[in-house]
Amino acid sequence: MTLLLGVALGAPSSARADGASPFAVSQVARVLQAPPGVSVKILDGDAQMWLQAPPAETVIVLDPLGLPWLRFDARGVAENENSLLALESASPVQPISPARINARPLPHWVPVSSGHAFAWPDGRLSAISAQSAAAGGGGGGGGGRWRIPLTINGRAASISGDVVSPAAPSPVWFWGIAIILLCVLAGWRVRSPGLDRRLVELLTPSLLLALGIVGAARLLDGQPTVAVLQIIALAVVAMLLVGATGLFLRRRLPAALPFIVAFVALWAGLTFLPVLLHPVPLLLLPGWLDRAATVVLLGGGAGLVLVAMRRPLLRTEPHPQVAEAPDITGLPSTG
Repeated sequence: MTLLLGVALGAPSSARADGASPFAVSQVARVLQAPPGVSVKILDGDAQMWLQAPPAETVIVLDPLGLPWLRFDARGVAENENSLLALESASPVQPISPARINARPLPHWVPVSSGHAFAWPDGRLSAISAQSAAAGGGGGGGGGRWRIPLTINGRAASISGDVVSPAAPSPVWFWGIAIILLCVLAGWRVRSPGLDRRLVELLTPSLLLALGIVGAARLLDGQPTVAVLQIIALAVVAMLLVGATGLFLRRRLPAALPFIVAFVALWAGLTFLPVLLHPVPLLLLPGWLDRAATVVLLGGGAGLVLVAMRRPLLRTEPHPQVAEAPDITGLPSTG
């Protein structure tokens, strides 16, 4: 179960198209203004825009040329294949000819969803972020404003916001990793079997708890909403981790468990390392909790490998044999 959780945590299913980390970014786009009744969210920092429109209204998102691009109405969501963004999406390498752009053909709508919400990568957001990065934006500064034009039932409207670059996380988090390692190393140098066992009994449940935290952060990261299946999966993982911790404390699990937990913890910690390097974690849980769990995974995982390699520490101790009382009568036994 621990191995499966580690693979799930490290799976690149949510990797961003621009190659950035799926767990943390240095800049984030914010929505500052949206028309009443229209819900808008920015996903993965600035990678995608998510929009939900009222079924009773016709909302059309315009492309940079002012051509209709996405249409939200009672039938669902449709895309205009003759819009600039649709043409660029169909041929991302070959540039669109100016004659085709200036022709402004009539819309050709193709259904893309039967629902009333849709998410798409919008280059207007990433362009502002790229300009901010080129200008050296950071440390809590703003990166510029963006605007997406709309029409609602034929009336002009827009969504607007900005891009911010929060300050980088404190390097104190890396001191946390060093402190955990130094404490474990101090105990390891004592070379006491009893102390080694206590270290393993402390580190293993702590790492299982940290794995549960980053597992929840990953499983609940269902932007813009959390699905019921994600909550069920989280409940199953939590039950398995609690059960494994209980069996470990009762010494009913194999002696190899600390090795498995340690290596899975190191794998998960390295996977989530971007949350210590970038200011905006792209996870549902609070950033401080994601960073604290990552510190425990890296420091505790390395320490547990060091201690558990010395001897099999979880092997159940045999019960001492009770010696038979000596026969002091001198008579032969009748049993």
